[in-house]
Amino acid sequence: MAVQPIAQQEISNATAMAAAEEMLHFWYNKADAETKARFKAFVNQQ
Repeated sequence: MAVQPIAQQEISNATAMAAAEEMLHFWYNKADAETKARFKAFVNQQ
């Protein structure tokens, strides 16, 4: 197993976080009003 430099791991983590956020926006925009409301309630409980 190769060890990655910290900088590369940080870039990879940032890329993964950006991709996850993009997917959340994509699916949220496709959701109906009821689903959006449930998602907002879930997020606000966190």
